[in-house]
Amino acid sequence: MSQNEYIGASITETGLPEALSRLWESRIRRVFEIGQMLEVLDTSSSPQGMRYFNTRLVPEFGYSDEVQTVLSIARDITETVNAEQRIHLQASALQAVANGVLIVDRQGFIQWANPAFTTLTGYSLQEVLGKTPRLLKIWHTERGILYGAMGDDPVRARLAR
Repeated sequence: MSQNEYIGASITETGLPEALSRLWESRIRRVFEIGQMLEVLDTSSSPQGMRYFNTRLVPEFGYSDEVQTVLSIARDITETVNAEQRIHLQASALQAVANGVLIVDRQGFIQWANPAFTTLTGYSLQEVLGKTPRLLKIWHTERGILYGAMGDDPVRARLAR
């Protein structure tokens, strides 16, 4: 459908399936009724996989303060949703891994530690945030690596498994 054919066409005339046309018409009617923006997230199956769309239906008021038209702004947010899902998956993996993991910023200050790190070292997350990894002393022993706080704090000492 060309731009000239699309502008001024009803939802049904745009070629959308009937059920989808009814859904959009009900959304537009709702905006006319409430006089407020409506934001919706829709999904659609495509040959490349699921597509995600964020749409805002914005009422446009005339001189009489009544809704005259509804402006529809749709964005394809598939890349953003997929990136968020990958980040969530990676974060879940870092939380679940048995190895202790630290994330530090460019200056070397600890920004995050996983539960295995806190279990292995005895430090809570709150204790290490904003500190450097130097707060740990590392001793190599015959049985493995022994981690402990600076100084001789036997309560903090943990044997890495």
